[in-house]
Amino acid sequence: MTAVLDAHSFAILAHAGQLDKSGQPYIRHLERVANATVIRAGHARTVDRIDLDQTKVVQAALLHDVLEDTPRTPTDLRAAGFPQSVVETVLVLTKPQEPISYITPI
Repeated sequence: MTAVLDAHSFAILAHAGQLDKSGQPYIRHLERVANATVIRAGHARTVDRIDLDQTKVVQAALLHDVLEDTPRTPTDLRAAGFPQSVVETVLVLTKPQEPISYITPI
């Protein structure tokens, strides 16, 4: 089982040298998304009583741009040991190269 730290490390290496729009290391954007996800996933579990694995949600948040903005592939994510559910979530969050209808990925 992979941990959040594994996703963070994977994202750091994958996005090495990339900067966000404000000139900060790109990993900072991913960390902000992951932090927001922790809060929302906690709310979903405790208030909405949605059964979800917070670790997988945070992993997907950290990895959400890896397929879109780096040469990494879903195969790379699987080889690193990320569960299929995390890989599938990252795929859903990845902007397609060709425009598609909004409803298609849903």
